[in-house]
Amino acid sequence: MSRGLGDVYKRQRLDGGNAFTGSVITPYYDSLLVKATTWGLTHQIAISKMLRCLKEFRIRGVKTNILFLENVLQHPQFTDGSYSTKFVDDNTDLFIFPKTHDRGTKLLNYIADISINGYSNVGVQPKPEFAPLNMPKPFIGKIPDGSKQVLDAHGPAGLAKWVQAQSEVLITDTTFRDAHQSLFATRLRTNDMMKVAAATAGKLPNLFSFECWGGATFDVCLRYLNEDPWERLRKIRAAVPNTKLQMLLRGQNVLGYSHYPDDFVKLFVQKSVENGIDIIRIFDALNDTNNLKVAMEATVKAGAIASGTLSYTTSPVHTQKKYVEMVKELKEMGASTICIKDMAGIMGPKEAYDLVSAIKDAAPELPIDLHTHSTTGLAFMTYLKAVEAGVDIIDTAISPFSGGTSQPATETLAYALRQLGYEVDLDDKCTKKIADYFKVVRDDYIKDGTLMPKSMATDTQCLTYQIPGGMLSNLLSQLKQVNALDRFDEVLVETPKVRKDMGYPPLVSPTSQMVGVQAVRNVLDGQRYKSVSKEIKAYCRGEYGHTPAPIDPEIQKMILGDEKPLTVRYADTLEPVVDKTREKLGDLARSDEDVLSYIAFPNLAEKFFEERKAKEENVATYSIVEC
Repeated sequence: MSRGLGDVYKRQRLDGGNAFTGSVITPYYDSLLVKATTWGLTHQIAISKMLRCLKEFRIRGVKTNILFLENVLQHPQFTDGSYSTKFVDDNTDLFIFPKTHDRGTKLLNYIADISINGYSNVGVQPKPEFAPLNMPKPFIGKIPDGSKQVLDAHGPAGLAKWVQAQSEVLITDTTFRDAHQSLFATRLRTNDMMKVAAATAGKLPNLFSFECWGGATFDVCLRYLNEDPWERLRKIRAAVPNTKLQMLLRGQNVLGYSHYPDDFVKLFVQKSVENGIDIIRIFDALNDTNNLKVAMEATVKAGAIASGTLSYTTSPVHTQKKYVEMVKELKEMGASTICIKDMAGIMGPKEAYDLVSAIKDAAPELPIDLHTHSTTGLAFMTYLKAVEAGVDIIDTAISPFSGGTSQPATETLAYALRQLGYEVDLDDKCTKKIADYFKVVRDDYIKDGTLMPKSMATDTQCLTYQIPGGMLSNLLSQLKQVNALDRFDEVLVETPKVRKDMGYPPLVSPTSQMVGVQAVRNVLDGQRYKSVSKEIKAYCRGEYGHTPAPIDPEIQKMILGDEKPLTVRYADTLEPVVDKTREKLGDLARSDEDVLSYIAFPNLAEKFFEERKAKEENVATYSIVEC
């Protein structure tokens, strides 16, 4: 084709930007989607080309001025060039638009309508109404000193002596971590914490600690909440300068579900302390102290409190003598306190009294913290007998986030302990105000489906099967996905059998998930260990450490074949990972904290970093300068 009139006739131009959800149009650019420009040898040719261009546009979901422009282009005054500046004012017919089929927009409107209002044949679903927040009054003035200042002044050893010198029962508040992790899968947003954090610090300075980090918080922040877990910790630290901040660490698993190299564990502990953590509660799912040693040593080196933790369970091999021996090992590793972690709420009042008494006799210089759950309904009685035996610290949650799979209510325990003659130095008026705030927050999470009331109920099946509340929910979810809820009772019976086969591991993360999944597989397959998860294979290989009792040799042989189990600590076989990851990430990681996030959860962290960068690049900032 020759380059003549035909080439000229085709000339047109479209100017557009990269518009997407979250993009910001600056005041220095026209607020439009696309700018269309046409030109031709005559006025009529340019108009014809523009009309065709407009008619071929397909823009759905938003209103446009296309129909108006078509009316303008076809108006006689415009086509013959006789229009003036009052053209639009004098020709109101320009705003009379023909009906269009526009099936795309109709479909979008329909989808939006049923998403909000439901299907017409099942009635309208009312929009949720959220009550206004009942905020406690902000604390005015200097926040009073608390146990954080004792730690800063005297160190972990001095704090341990201070704890034992107190006449009162000390309280660790779990509202910011385990309470919502247990009740609604760790979905409490940082913003909901920060609205009340400073007021709590100012008006409840005698709390022993805030448990606010660790466990599943790291995973959920990145996976579901689009939050930086390190930034959450820094914000809480800034708002709570007087109360010790506490985290839960899974020993060599750190915050994940498999073992990590030692260099990662050491740096993670160091950075946790630098960002505000004072107490690291360190446990292992198998109570294998080899898996605690590196984290314990790193915590001591960082100047924080190493809380050596027993994962409490019952079995033929989990005896009081065994727990006391473990306490002695933890003491040698540098533990400043001992925590008894009853993750399933199965510890009865007599067991609590006897175990606390035995530990007091074996290591009288170490304060004891008891952590349990209300799952079975035993927790209140268990705490009272533990206090009677001399326990120093108990874990509770503010009442709206207490009960069920969470901890007992702070307010209720304070009331009961005072009646029995014990001191609890908490301001009841303040706890009420904080509870009033969290009542509204709790109801909002219930309304949007995040918090299911079922998790707040008592479930005594734990006493028989030792299955924690979170594990029960997971089992139900797995069976529901394969339409096999009718086989739930079979899975309950199978779970203790798998636990016995695996050497009686305590059912806490990650062993609870592994045992539960295998029990489901055994029931659904109709044959035990016909199919085995990669985690169970790794467990039988020895990658998770020494089991409390030997794994059933026949089962182990069935799973591993001729492969020999490990005879050394699994972490000793792992190559250092921190420096390699720093080099790999380059500019994508802005700090060691980012590097650690990536190592723990690579896919989640990388996505978070990319979204963080995109958000920063597409947010305009403005300044007003007085001339």
